[in-house]
Amino acid sequence: MMTKKNILFLSMICLLFSCINQEKIIDYYSNGQIKNEYYIDKTLKVGKYKEFYENGNPKTIYVYEKGMKQDSSIHYYNTPKKVVKTIKYWKNNTPFYQKDFFENGRLKREGKLLKDNFRIGKWNLYSPENYKSEIIEYFDINNQSYNNQTWKLNREGDTIAGGNFYRLLHFRDTVIYNQPSRTHFLLKQRVLEGSYWYVCLRKVSLSNLTFLMNMKYRGIRLIIYFANLKMHRSMKKQNTM
Repeated sequence: MMTKKNILFLSMICLLFSCINQEKIIDYYSNGQIKNEYYIDKTLKVGKYKEFYENGNPKTIYVYEKGMKQDSSIHYYNTPKKVVKTIKYWKNNTPFYQKDFFENGRLKREGKLLKDNFRIGKWNLYSPENYKSEIIEYFDINNQSYNNQTWKLNREGDTIAGGNFYRLLHFRDTVIYNQPSRTHFLLKQRVLEGSYWYVCLRKVSLSNLTFLMNMKYRGIRLIIYFANLKMHRSMKKQNTM
């Protein structure tokens, strides 16, 4: 019959053999400071993986299980004290949520991730005075994260006008199937030559998307997707852009 003491003893034996199989790895900067410190088990990273700045301050801590990042990782500002800069939450080597912080410890922004450094959905941004000041919506278009629109908020949480990057000048909320439909909008954000802009209809099946236009005007490529609609295009050249 197994007793609590026997179970504890067997657990300690298993832990001991597990530690014996693990190899500790330490990498160094040219100045002699530790750069990375971690363990491997049969070539796979396990346990805590610690990174340091070149001056010796803590930089990042990851948690590995069988070579994959799990749980949460903590990134620090380059200060002697451990001041948290970013926390990312991981599952099977893929991050799904991120929180960024000001140096005073207050929350700066938070939102979902599709993969590392790939923002998706609505992100909440906070002011240094600790109130939600902005909401930014990100879309996944052709496997890239695009900023779709922004809502500016005041201290009371009310939306401030003028937060979007565009303004609709002419738009029909009802269209006739297989008939031309014209929409005008004003882009308020500056664009760079050689950049890409996408215009998409929301809430449609990707299988129904039909490629309609891929035109280039003054170094800017405008790609428009609509679902089973025809679109009439008229663009007048202007002296200035």
